[in-house]
Amino acid sequence: MFGSCNLTRLPADHDGEVPFESDGALLPAGHVLRVQLGRLPLGWMDYARPAAVLGLIGLIAGTSCVLVRRRREGAGRP
Repeated sequence: MFGSCNLTRLPADHDGEVPFESDGALLPAGHVLRVQLGRLPLGWMDYARPAAVLGLIGLIAGTSCVLVRRRREGAGRP
């Protein structure tokens, strides 16, 4: 499914193109156009920013755990 709309669908000239029209009449003021897109694949770059943020949070948490552990071990020595 490429997409759907509450207007009349026209035949597509190119692959991946789904044209719609208003049956040649002017649409009244306030007419609501409803467009629904199909599922689109996401590339790996779309996940890069959230992955980088999660990686940074993981590094900060891991470093904090190591530092707390070293302080506790050092505090127990005379």
